[in-house]
Amino acid sequence: MHIYMSRFNMTQSVFEAKKRKAVTTEIYEAVMNISANISHPNRDFIEKHVFPRGYPQEFRDEIERLWREIDQDGLLAEYPA
Repeated sequence: MHIYMSRFNMTQSVFEAKKRKAVTTEIYEAVMNISANISHPNRDFIEKHVFPRGYPQEFRDEIERLWREIDQDGLLAEYPA
């Protein structure tokens, strides 16, 4: 669980920075896609044990949206064009 919390803490920081226009879209998409790809295989565990420990719903919704993209299209590009 600690590994996912560390990963999502960093990812959430980038998520929040994007709202303030403090990171580029390319950085944002790369970080979000990498986190979604890494966490996708264990999403049930994450939804049950990690997300309830204080991650905002808006952030959770975005990760879950990316997981649905992975379900539909396969792994996300880590360095979007």
